[in-house]
Amino acid sequence: NPLSSKPIWLTKVVEPNSADELLSAMKASDVIIYDIGEDSNALDQTLWAVTTLKNEAYTFEMPKIFICLSTIMTWVKTKPLDLDDHELSISEEDFRRRIPHPNFQSHLQVEKCVIGSSNKENFLTYVLACGLVYGHEENIFHYLFKDAWLCKQTLNCYGNGRNVIPTIHIKDLASVILNVIDRKPTTRYIVAVDNSYNTLREIVKSISHYLGTGKVNYMTKEDALLDESLPQSEYDKIVVHLRIEGVYVKEQMNIEWVAMSGMVDNMKKMIKEFKEYRQLSKPIKICILGPPAVGKSKITDQLAEYYHVHHIKIGEVISDAVASL
Repeated sequence: NPLSSKPIWLTKVVEPNSADELLSAMKASDVIIYDIGEDSNALDQTLWAVTTLKNEAYTFEMPKIFICLSTIMTWVKTKPLDLDDHELSISEEDFRRRIPHPNFQSHLQVEKCVIGSSNKENFLTYVLACGLVYGHEENIFHYLFKDAWLCKQTLNCYGNGRNVIPTIHIKDLASVILNVIDRKPTTRYIVAVDNSYNTLREIVKSISHYLGTGKVNYMTKEDALLDESLPQSEYDKIVVHLRIEGVYVKEQMNIEWVAMSGMVDNMKKMIKEFKEYRQLSKPIKICILGPPAVGKSKITDQLAEYYHVHHIKIGEVISDAVASL
């Protein structure tokens, strides 16, 4: 982002359109990381980088590590060994028979190229199949946090919401990457997910409960596809149903988890992060008092719309309380 300030840890920015300069920067680095899970535009660039480095490996003075951050979307069509056991999870042990979502075929091809480019001498390559990443500013789930913060009456849940979504907190993903760099495991393909099996419904209801009105609107998938604000790639991820386990991360890596039990169990912490990283101020609270017929309701409606706050109507509160008796 050219408008953002330069982080203190950043030494140099190399433009991807300068192949020679980019190759020189990669050859001067010990670790090279490409993210195709969050940025599909990086697919061709990743192929070029790993292929070029593989061909240049004989010139390396020091060993290098290449890490490709991919996505669990390359597993979506993979069937468990026991089709009758709906609670059975798959893991990276099954990676050779993984079948991708139709829109993520190219990601699978990049994964195979990265794994096949490794050599034991001085060029180690890894693929991390990452769950949907959450935390900090939020990305894939940002629309839910945003709508809740702006006091939208209901949060949209696509379909019946019973689909299980593999996830991982951004800091936990960073810990997995650091473990790969430090340990240089012999396992080249690693599934990076937390221990949760949260459904979309549970995630939406939790965000709505802690940040919004507590109400959820269940949309058909057909109606969701008509929403122009939701890109196809994000829709595909939101409605994914996949029970997958990161066995290597769980059993072999030493991680101080931020959210090992998942997004829903840590929702209060996630909302706090969202507010801090988005620099959102504390919500304003206004009480309107006055005699009858002076325009309290009209002024309140205008203030609620302007400040994006909930309009609590005493009559509705009383009616809801009576109805719940």
